[in-house]
Amino acid sequence: MKLGSIGKYKKVYRPSWVEINLAHIKHNCRMVKQLVGKDVKIAAVVKANGYGHGAVQVGRACLEAGADSLAVAILSEAIELREAGINCPILVMGWTPVEGYALAIEQEICLTMYNVQEAEKLNKIALAVGENAKVHLKLDTGMSRLGFQADEEGLAIAEKVLNLEAVEVEGLFSHLFNGDEYDKTYALEQIEKFQSFIDALQQRTGVRIPTYHLGASACIIDIPEGYFDMVRPGIMLYGYQPSDQMHHFPHLKQVLTWKARVAHVKMLPAGRLIGYNGTFELHQDTLVATIPVGYADGYNRMLSNNGYILCRGKKLPIIGKICMDQFMVDASEIPDMQAGEEVILLGAADGVSITVTEMARHWGTIEHEVTCSIASRVPRVYIE
Repeated sequence: MKLGSIGKYKKVYRPSWVEINLAHIKHNCRMVKQLVGKDVKIAAVVKANGYGHGAVQVGRACLEAGADSLAVAILSEAIELREAGINCPILVMGWTPVEGYALAIEQEICLTMYNVQEAEKLNKIALAVGENAKVHLKLDTGMSRLGFQADEEGLAIAEKVLNLEAVEVEGLFSHLFNGDEYDKTYALEQIEKFQSFIDALQQRTGVRIPTYHLGASACIIDIPEGYFDMVRPGIMLYGYQPSDQMHHFPHLKQVLTWKARVAHVKMLPAGRLIGYNGTFELHQDTLVATIPVGYADGYNRMLSNNGYILCRGKKLPIIGKICMDQFMVDASEIPDMQAGEEVILLGAADGVSITVTEMARHWGTIEHEVTCSIASRVPRVYIE
């Protein structure tokens, strides 16, 4: 049995796949640059496997479109990019345990630091291997997550890290906690706190850290005061607004289309119960199609009796509960539907669409979770 070329047949043997339009990724990245201007750098955020789109492929596309660096959440995500041959600056924005310090130094990966104890451990390892460690300092201006506080103690922490022999501080950053809401009061207060800390630290140390950054997608679209030296676009790279409580930015293109092929079609009589627990009863003879996708693929059970799919320009409602690997739809509007026909679970065709935003509302969540939830067993197919 020859398995060497099996990868190219993934789409065939798994009758569901996600198409990722890399041309749209590049377009969205260029829209970021158009908004922030030529003097502001871009760190494209490709954490969580590029929000489910594929970190390596998305990262390369963003760099080709003008991004200056990439940002991830954990060290293993950065290592994946390095192993794929991506040599640009990479920032790990989350916590990295000390066990990963030597590897980060070896691979020239920038870590996030926010306390002296861990910075001193990093410095010791850097001295031992004879290479400087690169870090960005994390300031908590209101998110209450990672970071030291914008006070005297925070200034002392930053100063001590700046004075470590083998630790190179390349950046200082923070994060807005509600920049995607109508009321920008708190966001503007965070920006002011960030700038005040920068000023106080420079006055105290005489050091101008090379890169200050605060703004993610919401800030990029709505709050230019938060651009500083660099921005970190995430969800907007993939074609989605951070929320509907913002100025609409119409120039983004949705990147992802989720497709499947019909597994089975049958006519069932009125009165028949559909799926687990019989939560849907047919009120008339109905053509029922089974789609070979389920919650194990990231197709959320909140869509049970609640969502729809697209086929030939029609919206076919989901009937019954979403199963682990399958679900059913009412296909009566397409009386000649047959097994093997292509349908769209997420995306647009023939003048109708199911957007990630719409699906997020069905789930009661945000766009980020929808795309991040699509399981690895659903193959990604890249197009341009």
